[in-house]
Amino acid sequence: MNNHKVRMSETYYHIMVNPKEDFTLFISKNVDRNGFIKEISGRKLNGNLAIHKWLISKNIAHIDNNRLVPDLTEAKKFLQTLRGNIRRINGDIFQVKLNEEKI
Repeated sequence: MNNHKVRMSETYYHIMVNPKEDFTLFISKNVDRNGFIKEISGRKLNGNLAIHKWLISKNIAHIDNNRLVPDLTEAKKFLQTLRGNIRRINGDIFQVKLNEEKI
């Protein structure tokens, strides 16, 4: 995609799926091999497993006109898999409504 130089940092954009208050337990896992994309999922109050949010490293994406824009191919591929309308809530926080089969 481009020759974006990757800097390691611990700052992420948050793509919210379900509210934190709906969960009793959280689990974090890397979606990609570099740890730039993480899934935070867990057990909901009703016992079901679900995704709480995804974290996208600021090293592989940026904000432009309130939109989350991928800088690297892996970010572009991941954002395309969401198949939902990602909208900016505030600062580094976004929200996505997914099809039921994706949640």
